Amino acid sequence: MAMLALLAMGPVITQVEPPMRCPAGKVFVRADFKTCPTENRRRARTVRRACCQGESGKVHCMRYPRCPGRSPSGA
Repeated sequence: MAMLALLAMGPVITQVEPPMRCPAGKVFVRADFKTCPTENRRRARTVRRACCQGESGKVHCMRYPRCPGRSPSGA
């Protein structure tokens, strides 16, 4: 019965993000999130990055991936 309710809601868009990893010799400490700018009532998108700690105790965060660009159909 629950499956019928999900089908009635329409398509569900899911984005599978790659797992967050740290370089060899470093330990994953936290994940940082950033909201990308939106236009024309589009859903907000977020990108994430890994912050890793080295043997010295210093925490270094990886770069944020690029925010998704405009869709060609929305231009």
